[in-house]
Amino acid sequence: MSAQTNENPLIVIAGNMAVGKTTFAELLHTYYNIPILPENFNDNPYLEKFYEDMATWAYPSQLFFLEERAKQSVVINSRQTPLILDRSVYEDRGIFAENLYRKNFISPEDFGKYEKRYQEIITALPSPSLLVFLTASVDTLMKRMANRGRDFEQNIDRSYLEALNTLYNEWVDSLPLVLPKSRILKIETDTLNLVSNHTDIESGLRQIEKNIKLNRST
Repeated sequence: MSAQTNENPLIVIAGNMAVGKTTFAELLHTYYNIPILPENFNDNPYLEKFYEDMATWAYPSQLFFLEERAKQSVVINSRQTPLILDRSVYEDRGIFAENLYRKNFISPEDFGKYEKRYQEIITALPSPSLLVFLTASVDTLMKRMANRGRDFEQNIDRSYLEALNTLYNEWVDSLPLVLPKSRILKIETDTLNLVSNHTDIESGLRQIEKNIKLNRST
């Protein structure tokens, strides 16, 4: 199958916490000079409270992220260049909100309101040209989380990451139905060094270029 062409492709980098999404997005930015639309999790005023008490802060935290995605949709729809999304609204709903709903941390009533707003947002969004799904084992995720040293992540329970990884595996299998116009690329990152290992970097870039036509700027 030949690489997809698109005048201003939209590339989504998806995956669990600490899997390397930002590193991979920055790699594509460096080699293809594509701007990144970041997640901006630091702006969420509920996030630290959420990790201390998920049952209380699950809904306001997820709703904040959802409304941030609504703001991003304006940028996405008005873009004049290719664009990289560091995580997307599809994961917000399919992974994080879904996990909290299954754990009864979000009530059916609140989840219904969340779902309605989510549908409004995705209706106005173009399908990604390419969704890159990065995967890693929970052991790897926990090591990376410890190494990057974000205070609010240090007490995250292993079972939480395991639940998210399980949902990600379910979610990626559903993507051909959710995003039928998008190409899906899965990359395992447990043994990849996308920071300083040239062979690994080149391998990652080649996988991208097999799926979408991009011109290297470096």
